[in-house]
Amino acid sequence: MKFIIAFLILTNSFVFASASKSTKCEVELESDDMELHWEAYKLPAPNKTGVKGTLRNLGLKEEYKGESIEKILDGMEFNIDARSVWTRNSMRDAKLVKFFFGKMVGGTYIKGKIIKLHENSMKVLINMNGLSKEAVLKVTRKEQRLVAEGTIDILDWAMDKSLAALNKACFDLHKGKTWSDVSIKLMLSYENNCD
Repeated sequence: MKFIIAFLILTNSFVFASASKSTKCEVELESDDMELHWEAYKLPAPNKTGVKGTLRNLGLKEEYKGESIEKILDGMEFNIDARSVWTRNSMRDAKLVKFFFGKMVGGTYIKGKIIKLHENSMKVLINMNGLSKEAVLKVTRKEQRLVAEGTIDILDWAMDKSLAALNKACFDLHKGKTWSDVSIKLMLSYENNCD
């Protein structure tokens, strides 16, 4: 009888250990699978029109691994080179670098980190033009994809001189109006590998 009880205990322990092992997962995220899109605006109301672009160099490590996407993103630092701006128009890109990003205090880099990823929101610290401010983005998830998006006002980072310089350089094209609000969207996909 004791032998049977001992056998059952060992069998259950083995099954439990096997089940635990099978549920162990590791999330992998590569920097190439992260994209930062933005949309700025021109022209006076009611003809306010968006101009879309991306920032290609986010200053990230090549690969991240962790127990969950939250573990990976919480505290992740970025160092965006604004000279990597891309709008599908090389003349516009050059103007943005020269008249907007090039006027920032401390150079053309936008630094910061993801403070916390929640189920439906993401808190981000952005250091730009010598100032650090927090922004909260709305998060949507679908399978192994995540999108965080929201709107910032560059005047919160005292970017009025940069905005004025860009507006002057593009005065005719923008009909004298370049807006200070900018929509940003972080898009990423990751792998969830389970044993």
